[in-house]
Amino acid sequence: MTTEQIIWSVVGTLVVAVFSLAGVIYTARIGRRATEQSSQVEFSRLLLERVKTLEAGQTDLWAAREQDALVKRAAGDHIDVLEQHIWSKKPPPPPPRPAGI
Repeated sequence: MTTEQIIWSVVGTLVVAVFSLAGVIYTARIGRRATEQSSQVEFSRLLLERVKTLEAGQTDLWAAREQDALVKRAAGDHIDVLEQHIWSKKPPPPPPRPAGI
């Protein structure tokens, strides 16, 4: 996944979260009396905390995916080096494996 796709994915998730939060808050306010506003504020605060938690989790997930992509790319590059070693009919030992893959 490209960086642009990751950014759009995060933006899309945020838009969905904001609209979901707005829908929940709107629904929570329908039919409630003014005396129940404190519970609505608390409910909204809990929902906002949940959204923040989900956003942080998604950020961590994307960071892990980017790291995995770097490792896969390095492994692919090493395979290219090994293939070149074989096709050049060079004797053993093969080129050493890079650190981290």
